[in-house]
Amino acid sequence: MTQDNNSSWFARLLQIVAKVEPREVRAVSISFVYFFFLMASYFILRPLRDTMGSVYGVEHLQQLFTGTFVLSFIVAPIYAGLASRIRLSSFLPWVYAFIALTLVAFYLLFGAVHNDRWVAAAFYVWTSTFNLLTISVFWSLMADIFASAQAKRLFGFIAAGGTVGTIFAPLFVARFVDTIGTNPLLLVSAAGFAVTAFLVRFLEREKRSFAVADKEA
Repeated sequence: MTQDNNSSWFARLLQIVAKVEPREVRAVSISFVYFFFLMASYFILRPLRDTMGSVYGVEHLQQLFTGTFVLSFIVAPIYAGLASRIRLSSFLPWVYAFIALTLVAFYLLFGAVHNDRWVAAAFYVWTSTFNLLTISVFWSLMADIFASAQAKRLFGFIAAGGTVGTIFAPLFVARFVDTIGTNPLLLVSAAGFAVTAFLVRFLEREKRSFAVADKEA
């Protein structure tokens, strides 16, 4: 079977499943995979985050919730301000790269110190905070790429990518945590966020192709 036939078969499948038009296939496919990696990368961290909550002290979890609220209160306006002033396709890759680097930093910290309460608290608060921010801006990017008429047809299918990611992540952890250990999951998650940074770039190309097609129509 040729590549064109494979592409046509996939396009027909998406047309049946989600009413995806041929010119939307690449953008929708990339968005689906992007949301998959975004959610899977976070949900790989959740068991470790919850463990860090226990390291800090179950009786002190309210302090971690408060810390998450305070950090979100500080970071969210800055994050939103930058997102409104910088094109998302340029801004988000740097955000995901920064998150990946922080995860590598925590990997090194966990290797250097064992069960330190304050490192555990920092990890818990940071992962909880960036999850709240990245999900909301993902949908802002989707709204920037797809018109409202497209969104009604396509966003349900794209959201399914995130659902698959949340299912895949715990299965991955259960399958490999005994083999690779807990701390390397940070590197796996960091790699996932790095992938999302590249996928945003690909989506920007698709957005430009939509703009060209609309002008020619």
